[in-house]
Amino acid sequence: MSSQRFSGLQMWNELVELAQQAQEWPMKELAKHLGAKAKEVREYLEDVSSTDGAVTFFFRDNKEWIKFDLNQMHFILPLNYEEWKALKVLFNHVEDDSPLAEMKENFMGISPLELSHQKVYSQGEAISALSLNSELITCLQQCIEHQTASYIQTSAKEIHLFPNRLIHLEGDLCLIAEDVEDRCLTAISIREISGWRESSKSGGWRVSNYEVEEFISAIRSMNDQETRLILKIHDPDSVNLFPDYHFLGKPCMVKNPNGDLIWAAYVEPCSHLFEWLLSLGKRVEILDPVSFKEEYLDYCEEKLRNIA
Repeated sequence: MSSQRFSGLQMWNELVELAQQAQEWPMKELAKHLGAKAKEVREYLEDVSSTDGAVTFFFRDNKEWIKFDLNQMHFILPLNYEEWKALKVLFNHVEDDSPLAEMKENFMGISPLELSHQKVYSQGEAISALSLNSELITCLQQCIEHQTASYIQTSAKEIHLFPNRLIHLEGDLCLIAEDVEDRCLTAISIREISGWRESSKSGGWRVSNYEVEEFISAIRSMNDQETRLILKIHDPDSVNLFPDYHFLGKPCMVKNPNGDLIWAAYVEPCSHLFEWLLSLGKRVEILDPVSFKEEYLDYCEEKLRNIA
């Protein structure tokens, strides 16, 4: 989406507040309140909520209007991982007869969106599904957790880096890291790493999460590998909503009254993402795009042929 103002949670919360003021809005007037173009507002709402009836588009007096279903318009807290943990500790002290009891019940079942970017994976987790060097991955995970540097050996040279994130890019598991000397970001396929050794350098990376995400998005944009995936997930509390080692661009999740979750994010289609969808079984339904659904079905058919 062209407008940088559409930041997922912030935009959704502004819409929830406006919906409380009036259940129906002329499209142009709503866009004016949001400081965006009407086209961008429409695309955003179609993307994240229209599939479950939270938003209805209609025309009145030759003008486009939007009607909100207030039962589905709920604020989402944009917490980072540390804030989420602190708030969870506070809710542990809320008594069952407190006015905050219902909020506590709802909150304790939420996995924060930021968790997908800050989660540090333990040794062996998800690695069995990847035919990769588990010792290398464990080393890199520890460097990420403790923000320490490592010397990475490739076929071309040895690089002194601060590992920042492990993520799938162009079908490969890659390391996103910051160069210790010039502080530039780089992406290296795990398959290209032939060796590594510890470094005494500490102090952590200087780049922000936002800069890392912009770097990943730029790589995807250049290679035209990104698509906006929209899913309906049944019984979301029982599944892992964040596929391992995947970057979710502009993620958004909205629950409907039936308890289903509308899950949307920019993703890179690849076999590892398809395996995550397979692990969800009948609890997931691909709503859009059709091209992704067709690619996923082709993958499943090929997998069945290989098993047979």
